[in-house]
Amino acid sequence: MENLNEKVLVELAKKGNNDAFVSLLKNVENRLYKVAYVISPDEVEDIIQETFLQAYLSIKKFKGISSFYTWIYRIMMNIIYKRNRKKRPLIKNVNIVFQNDEELKEKVREALKKLHPKLNEVITLFYFEEYSIKEISKILNIKEGTVKSRLFKGKKVLKKFLENKK
Repeated sequence: MENLNEKVLVELAKKGNNDAFVSLLKNVENRLYKVAYVISPDEVEDIIQETFLQAYLSIKKFKGISSFYTWIYRIMMNIIYKRNRKKRPLIKNVNIVFQNDEELKEKVREALKKLHPKLNEVITLFYFEEYSIKEISKILNIKEGTVKSRLFKGKKVLKKFLENKK
């Protein structure tokens, strides 16, 4: 099953083929896990499980306009937003390499906590998932200019916070 292309797997999954659906999940699981871990490390397992369940229940609605990853990523982010409506999502354990500079790591973690969820999302996709602006635009279904604006605002907030922590 894993050798089939994504479109074939999606069509099989829509027809109820569980092996095809599992193959689709295996292809995206690590990427989803990394993003969920950056945004909400204490709830990663629950978020991933809820995402997979929601995707399974909704697979027949998937139109194939975007990639399967983009579609399931959006499901996951909606779940995260829903879970965090009353509390802002915290970006805690970001795996940034700082050459043994624990103090700087902690400052960056604290700064990331201050970002609005929409800024967190764009910063995470751009710097930690290494997506291009165009790819982020497609994943989030927003204009490239909006991505650039959020990156600019996010970096500005991070810089301001880091400068105040010196």
